[in-house]
Formats: sequence, C-alpha cells, structure tokens
Amino acid sequence: MEILALMRVFENRSSAGDLQRITEIMRGTLGEDALSWITGNHRAAESMLNEWDGTWGNGVESLSVGLLLHKFNDYRMMELIRIVDQDPRFSLEAWERANPEDQKIILQEYMATLMPIFGVNVDPVIEFFTELPNDDGLITLGRYRHTVGAGTVRVNDWILENWDAERSYDAAFNTIRHELRHAYQDWAVDKPENFPVLQNIHDVWKSNMERHGGHYIFEGNERESGAGVYTYEEYRNQPREVDAFAFGRMRIWEEYV
Repeated sequence: MEILALMRVFENRSSAGDLQRITEIMRGTLGEDALSWITGNHRAAESMLNEWDGTWGNGVESLSVGLLLHKFNDYRMMELIRIVDQDPRFSLEAWERANPEDQKIILQEYMATLMPIFGVNVDPVIEFFTELPNDDGLITLGRYRHTVGAGTVRVNDWILENWDAERSYDAAFNTIRHELRHAYQDWAVDKPENFPVLQNIHDVWKSNMERHGGHYIFEGNERESGAGVYTYEEYRNQPREVDAFAFGRMRIWEEYV
C-alpha cells in the first residue's frame, strides 16, 4: 500500500496494537538501526509538535501511529538523498576543484537532482544573492520564497567567495536541502492530497506560516506579549525550522528540540 494511503488509515489511531503492528513491519523491512532512527524521531516530533500546537495551534490529538508513518516517509526520503550525495559530481573533491562560478553550477545540478525526491514545483534556477554576516557573525545562508505556480530557492553566494572549501561545501549543500524542505512544507500545505503528510502536521505547519495567518518566529522580533524579543533558539525550535534543519543536516528532529 502506498505510504499516503497507509498513513490515512492509521492517521487517528493510537492503540498499542496498531503501534506494535507498524513497528514490527518496519523492523522486518528496514532493520533495527533504521527503526531506532524512526522511533526516536517520532518521540521527539510528537513532543515538539504538541508543545507548539498548545501555544499557537488548534489542539492536536494523539499523533502516535500516523506520525510514526510520517517519520518513516522522511527516512525514505533521506535515504534517497544519501544516494544522490554519493555522486562524484557532488563530492567535496569536485567542490574543491571548482571556482565560485562553477560551484554555482554544481549546486544547480544538485538541486535539480533532489527536486523529484521532494516532489515540489520549484523554479529550476537558483537565485543567488549576496549578504554579509551581521554584527554577531551570523549569516543568512538561504531563503525559500513560495509563490503560486513555482517557488524560488535562494542561496547566499558570499560564502562561496569568503569561506574555505570544506566550510562552504557543507553550508551550501545543507542550504539546498533545507530550502527544498521548506518548499515541501509549503506545497504539502497547499496540496495535501499530493504529499504523505499527516493532517495534524499539515495543520501545525500551516499555523507556522504567516501567509496562512499563522505565527512565524523571526530572531530579534518583538514578542506579542511585549516581553523582549525572540531568540535564535526560539527561531530554530519552531516546527518548520526544526523540520528543515533536520533535512539540511540529515539528522533527526530531537537534536533541535
């Protein structure tokens, strides 16, 4: 059964029997290491999503079995990305041999190769911009701009000119994955019938999108309560960013909660 159809079957079910059944299927199919990744991710995701929704959302019920299937799909996507990352075109060695203009071409090819995995409609041309670090040394690596029809991935090319090859390589490839995951989130909210995303997660992501009247945290912005400004940690720990940073760094959610 397709993962989306299976997810819909178990979306609102949280019995111990259902959870055990799905867990055993995953153990037999993927092995213990993969199952450990998925279940750890599931626990962290349930905790974080419920905390966010209690503040900004509409009251999420138990996510148990459906969320486990959602994280299974994330695992499958990351495994496909890891296969792409083994392509010699996208190796550190190829990056070190390239000048900044050639590095842009490498990034362009990398994004084009990943787009079918994410299943998103994005302008195939990366929009490069130049932005320096702020006074605290923090720098914006990229942005995603969502529009009707096709979104745009933007990458800060300052790092290509000013960072050493290993640092810029990690940051640039991380940024492509991160911004494509933001595209995935936007398209999943707009076209939920096309993406294996739980209704609960759809609703939490939507509540984290300003264009849908939701609440998005920008570091340095005033809190609604008037009690100071939002911190970088609060920006990192909102649902869309936890998810996108996880895909950027190819790690599990709990590292960012």
